[in-house]
Amino acid sequence: MTTMYDGGVPTTEVPTGGMPATVPLRTPTPGSGSWSPGDPAALPRDAFTGDLVCTALTPITHDVLDVTFRPCEGGTLPFSPGQYFTFTFPQVGVDRCYSVSSTPSLGVEGVEEFSITVKKVPGGPVSTFLHEQFRVGDTVRADGPYGVFGSDVRPGAGALYLSAGSGVTPFLSMMRARRALLESGERSLPLWSSVVHVHAAHSPADLVHRQEVTSLSGRDETTFVPVCSQDSAAEAWSGVRGRLTASTLRVLVPDVADREVFVCGPTAYREAVLAMLVDLGVPGARIHTESYVFGETVRVPTTGDGAGGGEATTASAAVFSVEFRGAGCTVQCPQGMTILEAAREAGIAHPSSCAEGVCGTCKATKVSGEVEMDHQGGIRLREVREGRILPCCSVPVSDVVME
Repeated sequence: MTTMYDGGVPTTEVPTGGMPATVPLRTPTPGSGSWSPGDPAALPRDAFTGDLVCTALTPITHDVLDVTFRPCEGGTLPFSPGQYFTFTFPQVGVDRCYSVSSTPSLGVEGVEEFSITVKKVPGGPVSTFLHEQFRVGDTVRADGPYGVFGSDVRPGAGALYLSAGSGVTPFLSMMRARRALLESGERSLPLWSSVVHVHAAHSPADLVHRQEVTSLSGRDETTFVPVCSQDSAAEAWSGVRGRLTASTLRVLVPDVADREVFVCGPTAYREAVLAMLVDLGVPGARIHTESYVFGETVRVPTTGDGAGGGEATTASAAVFSVEFRGAGCTVQCPQGMTILEAAREAGIAHPSSCAEGVCGTCKATKVSGEVEMDHQGGIRLREVREGRILPCCSVPVSDVVME
């Protein structure tokens, strides 16, 4: 999670009337049943937790920077196109998630270095720190990779990538991986039969890695279409101009309804594009989204009469006790409330970022009890087996004791 939006965290959404944006991973914890992921191929790869050292800082545009890392202890980092790492920045006291924008390994051995692409946001503590104070040789703590965006490839089918602004980041890795696979003849990863990437930017000066991405267009059934809303100071834009509309998208991609569609960008863009796709007849099950939000609390809907209409308040609703040993207190958790929400309502501070089971920031140890955890790739199978959970998306189904 990629985050070119400072403070951004990749999360998944459900298009109206459609299927989940990514394969949901509903994970009963040990003792509550078998661990049954929706799709084993979508699971995060058990790769890395440790310190990274910065090996390069490369300006890309006037406000975008590539930051390259390698593990301090050496070794390699396996990741899939579209995945992200969670970074800890003690210098600013904040955790952030950033998607990898560089090319992944074609095999299982991983890569020695990888890059993230960061847009400087006015007032953004992490992006400002990375642009103004971070130096080659500095270190950060990282954990990952996580995420399933881009993992659902249907060989023989066509894909459409739709991005705006900083939302281009995961697609950089996905496009670079496609090029590397085609050039090498390696087929360790499945490939789309064709890819059309339509990217919206403010001006030509804001097109990230423009020369490289443009060079891919017209090769190997790959097409890149930049759309700019205005000229830059140095260039009068001669390409597709204005805001993307359904009619423009239909002209650019006549077979849009037959493609698997991936959408990433700011909220307003994403919502507008999802509406366009529905109007153009794209089935909800073929729409995958990645967004960038921070600090949102997501209420898990309760079952019964209250489901879908707010919190259930019937007298028969189950209430479980949740003991937080570290805080020395026990709170009552109504049916449908997450452990993180219960902790916050009791005034217990606990680190959290996405609040949707994506980033892994809130990861904690469950000593006893059973929970139902509905996460989106923010925790590994090994960690689940060791008793770790994500409180932000874990709902008690019995009394629970947390470390």
